[in-house]
Amino acid sequence: MTPIDFASLRREGLARVRRLAGGTWTDHNVHDPGITILEQVCYALSDLGYRAGYDMRDLLVRDGEDPYASLFGPDQILPTSPVTIADLRKVAIDVAGVKNAWIEPVDEPAAAFDAAHAEVSYADANASGTAPNPNVSAIHVKGLYRVALERSELEDVATATILSAVTRRLHGCRALCTDFQQIAVLEHEAVSLELTLEIGAVEDVTALLASVYEALAGYFSPAVRFYTLEEMLARGYRMDQIFDGPLLEHGFIDTFELARMNRRDSVRISDLIHALMAVPGVAAVKNLRFRTPDGRPAPEWLLAIDEDKTPRFDLEKSSIRLEKHGLRVDTGLAAAAQALFGKRALDASRPRGSAALGRDLRPAPG
Repeated sequence: MTPIDFASLRREGLARVRRLAGGTWTDHNVHDPGITILEQVCYALSDLGYRAGYDMRDLLVRDGEDPYASLFGPDQILPTSPVTIADLRKVAIDVAGVKNAWIEPVDEPAAAFDAAHAEVSYADANASGTAPNPNVSAIHVKGLYRVALERSELEDVATATILSAVTRRLHGCRALCTDFQQIAVLEHEAVSLELTLEIGAVEDVTALLASVYEALAGYFSPAVRFYTLEEMLARGYRMDQIFDGPLLEHGFIDTFELARMNRRDSVRISDLIHALMAVPGVAAVKNLRFRTPDGRPAPEWLLAIDEDKTPRFDLEKSSIRLEKHGLRVDTGLAAAAQALFGKRALDASRPRGSAALGRDLRPAPG
């Protein structure tokens, strides 16, 4: 009996059926479902035996094409629909015009249950100032989320367009028994500073000043970066980790990096000093204070951010001075530094065009 002989495999299978179950299984005709299954197994074995005699390239190639063209790429077999809150957050950030997004479960009670009267009340679910009643317990709805979006200053996309696109994408992939209570674009709260820095020996003061702008803007409102497949591999991620979750249009987002980008509800002078001292070339922070809307220095070391807003560094209304040995060295460089800062921001923004071109892996020739 050869492995590709279907008839011999079928005869051998029937012989074993009769030997093992002949006392109870007596109908071995072709209409019997068990015989149908046996024939399918015989066909599969004969097909495997036939294919095993060929080279792998011959099995994969079609009409003289590249043999690897018949294989599914990692972007086709590894991604999944959004499962976690981080997955949904990535889907929202992938929309044009969105710089960052935060998704949090709604924890407010949706109703109250009165055990004494077996009644559910919706009007008193969020009532406050009343005496606690041991018979009344709050009912919390699971699977309800609130979405807050931060607009990108580098993309000219209308708020209504952003809301429509994010709503469509999130509702198109939300899981069963989940919903979004609110999807809102947050307003910006401009924060201006009065800053004097002592710098060390640097070759390009303009580039240093641009780096200072970049550090301040990144502290107030860090941008989520999209990476290419090659960049993610260089960061040490495996293919299954890179393609874990939904497939995005603009590249890949580092999940661990995204988790550290929490929404700021306050900004602190001490944190700003730490961010500025990390800029190469900065020797010391000589003066740093918040500025009031009318341009005066504010005494506070902590500035609270409105819960419906996101902080943004206001470069135009800030006063930034670079000194070396007590002498100012940035005179006339602000415009050039601001232009360089803008160019760097654009270069680091999400890639435009087809990200699918960089999603596949191709073996080296030969």
